[in-house]
Amino acid sequence: MTDKRLLANRFSLAEMRRQQFLATVPDHVTIDDVLVPEFWVHVAAKVRPYDEIIVGRDDCTWRLSLVVADVWSGGVKVVELSRVELVGALEKSTEEANGLRVQWRGPNARWSVMDAAGQVLHSGFANKDDALAATINAA
Repeated sequence: MTDKRLLANRFSLAEMRRQQFLATVPDHVTIDDVLVPEFWVHVAAKVRPYDEIIVGRDDCTWRLSLVVADVWSGGVKVVELSRVELVGALEKSTEEANGLRVQWRGPNARWSVMDAAGQVLHSGFANKDDALAATINAA
């Protein structure tokens, strides 16, 4: 008879057996794009089954939690664990002063100052206050 109880050597800290990654994607990338195995081709060598990937879009409109189900040289099969729509976050992260707009534009561009047409004037501010100060200095 096969023992169906969990053996001690199959039980360990998750940090020892799997990795957790954060992927930030540009605004033009959709959730459907992220779920296609070929989307992950450039990072396939870094992941293995059971790894977790948190995906966030630069404009903070959504966040996904994924688990890696399969890996091969041409892609990664991911399974969606959770999806959070953050549409309101974009509106809350935008503030206007002196005809200029301050907006979070992702972990690379960070807080940015934009004109009324959406043209980026300055980017890379560490926090919203610094970006707002730049709008005041621009006036």
